[in-house]
Amino acid sequence: MTHLIHFMKKLLTVMAVFSFVLVTNTAIAQEEVGRADSNMFFYSGLYSNFGTAEKLGAEIAKHNVAVLTHVYDAQFGAENWINGNCVDYFDEMLPGAIQIARAINPDLEIYGYVSATADHTECYDPYGETYMSCPDGVCTDVISWVDRWLEIEKETGEHIDGIYVDLIGQQFVGELVRDNVLSYIHYVGKKSMLNVMFGGFEIFFATTSSYFDPAKDSLLFEGFYVADGGYWGPNAVNNGMLAEKYLNPKGIRWTALSTEKGGAEYWCGSQNAIAAYNLFEKYGGWAFSYQSSDLGLVNKDVTQSCSR
Repeated sequence: MTHLIHFMKKLLTVMAVFSFVLVTNTAIAQEEVGRADSNMFFYSGLYSNFGTAEKLGAEIAKHNVAVLTHVYDAQFGAENWINGNCVDYFDEMLPGAIQIARAINPDLEIYGYVSATADHTECYDPYGETYMSCPDGVCTDVISWVDRWLEIEKETGEHIDGIYVDLIGQQFVGELVRDNVLSYIHYVGKKSMLNVMFGGFEIFFATTSSYFDPAKDSLLFEGFYVADGGYWGPNAVNNGMLAEKYLNPKGIRWTALSTEKGGAEYWCGSQNAIAAYNLFEKYGGWAFSYQSSDLGLVNKDVTQSCSR
């Protein structure tokens, strides 16, 4: 999830097609007093940063939506992987935290993380080329990763609403991979949240799949207005306009992740935070998160979200 900035230059040409308006930083910034209101828990760091499962669960419960990681004991060359070598590891605090969060907030929607490129040997950067098809047409490692979330569901007795799928973009995966991933998620009765990165063409790449279901599936824009501390205001406006025209009328929910420089401190009342949140609200988003782009891998302060 923190790899996004490495692909900014590659996406500039694509996003230029959607530059319907030229917006300056001053024009987008809102002269409002307040702070961003994050209602999506999005964290990749050590759960031990929270101290206990009770504290982690209580933090998760403050939100309406949670994207959770650390479910699968599988790293480079681990026997759990058949084709790929994505990095993930099981955190013993996860099951207890899910149970506590559900007890506090029964309406919380929980999504478990997997990567669409799990079956590629380079996982998060398949040689800078599109990963067109999984071996024999079956994304075995994606399936294993999803199944691990189903095991957590059984172990905890708590419902996992869906699967968060990273790297749903044409620069990462082809249509066969996209469809294989989506079809299996629906086969096991789950919703999906698809990370379409900086949006633009990727919105249509995700939603034109014959397996995409507007009633079950949602999108996430990563780097909404601010990405790793860099200004992406015009792109946020363009994606908001596309959402307003193509997503909202179909009832397709969308979320936004806005991030400051990885490892840096951030303030929920900053200009970036307020401007990003105001755009998110203006265009009818569903869930929002503002934090450091390392998502807790470096900056432990990201454990203090902007939730009210």
